[in-house]
Amino acid sequence: MAQPSPGRSDTPAPLKITVGYTTTSATMLPVWVAAHQGIFRKQGLEGYVVRIRPGAPVSAALYSGEMDVAVAGAEYFMAARNKGSDHVFIGVGFPYLSGSLFAQPEIRHIKELRGKTIGISGFGASSHFSAIMALQHSGLDPSREVKFLAAGGQPEALAALQKNLIDAAMLYPPVTRQARQLGKVELLNVADLRIPYMSAALVTTERTIKARHVVLDRFIAAMAEALKIARMDKERSIAAMGRFLEVKDQGALEESWLAYRNGFSKDMAIAPEQVQTVLDQMAKRDPAITKTKPSDYIDTQFVERLGRSGILNTLYQ
Repeated sequence: MAQPSPGRSDTPAPLKITVGYTTTSATMLPVWVAAHQGIFRKQGLEGYVVRIRPGAPVSAALYSGEMDVAVAGAEYFMAARNKGSDHVFIGVGFPYLSGSLFAQPEIRHIKELRGKTIGISGFGASSHFSAIMALQHSGLDPSREVKFLAAGGQPEALAALQKNLIDAAMLYPPVTRQARQLGKVELLNVADLRIPYMSAALVTTERTIKARHVVLDRFIAAMAEALKIARMDKERSIAAMGRFLEVKDQGALEESWLAYRNGFSKDMAIAPEQVQTVLDQMAKRDPAITKTKPSDYIDTQFVERLGRSGILNTLYQ
């Protein structure tokens, strides 16, 4: 049955959707844009966008049905699925690792972090994975040669760095601007490594897919439009970012947008190598992971229907 078009008098009440995001990194920009610019409502959704801690809290919220979709890093959900959960990825907003490793002024090279403590948002979060990859790139063993502290979020990680409670932290714009102003040293911009990853994975559960597939189709359509804005419209992107981050510094917001705009996906399709990056790391701790493959963690139906709908052609014509 055809769905009524938004704006018609016979349009039914919008369908509720609760979307979580796990970090104040600008990789979350598209979901902020969708809420701030009324794009969820345009797709017949009443969108509730809430921040939630990464790892166990967001995993539990999805599993219980309290939350329909989350925009988050990938590793924790993959580990949960390997243990029997029904978490599954339906798309990706930012398909590369990102973040910058900042340290105290006396530390000038990543190898000097040996024996030190690094702040991350949470274990299994994108910041944790980015830190691991940065350390490995520089020849350090993250499992033996450093300690990680789960700070809870970007502001908290920066605060811990400022108070000298940690030696380094994986930070993201606009917090990176504040770190520079505080005299902290950027050791590595992980985005420069161009490592395939799902920094802003769109994750739900198989039960939610069965019960709310119409809602998820509308969500993906809304995200497609929001991603275009995040890629191409500085003014509206900065407005959404400022609202959700509660930041008024226009220079910091513009720096954040410029840092990420070209990395946002157009079609949200998940490439196998984005999942394989995580599997390769997980296999170092659990060799049984080698028996799994990227397709075990992905449901492509929503992105495929988006592709057939013509929405992307209309947006980018």
